[in-house]
Amino acid sequence: MFGLLTPSFFMKLAGMCLLATGALSVAIAETVIVVGADSEVSALSADQARSIFLGKTTMLPNGVPAVPILQDEESPVQAQMREKILGKSAAQLQSYWAQRIFSGKATPPKVAGNDAEVKKYLTGTAGGIGYIDGSHMDDSVKVVFTIK
Repeated sequence: MFGLLTPSFFMKLAGMCLLATGALSVAIAETVIVVGADSEVSALSADQARSIFLGKTTMLPNGVPAVPILQDEESPVQAQMREKILGKSAAQLQSYWAQRIFSGKATPPKVAGNDAEVKKYLTGTAGGIGYIDGSHMDDSVKVVFTIK
């Protein structure tokens, strides 16, 4: 009976608990795609967002040139954005932009270090679009898509 309570059993149990906790924290966090509060854009689809952030679409739905901003690759919201909207790992996204730059097809978006920098950028940039942790929302930006 006590043969099951080996150190390896406890290691496996601890690992499963860590995985469950990590999955729970990712499920709770909500990343939102935002534009400046004064933007005429009120909603985007996941496909529209993907096209804008990958530089395939250069205009917002209201006809204003899109000026996307990404977050630093260490950011948890950047990981959620990459995985759920762009469908790319960090390495794949770097490779994608390297190819686009080399071929002259596009210039990569600017990169911000955190949510506050994204909000500041969007406030002063016509056509600006970015993403932040939903818990950092304020009246300087508005949500056009929620990443779940």
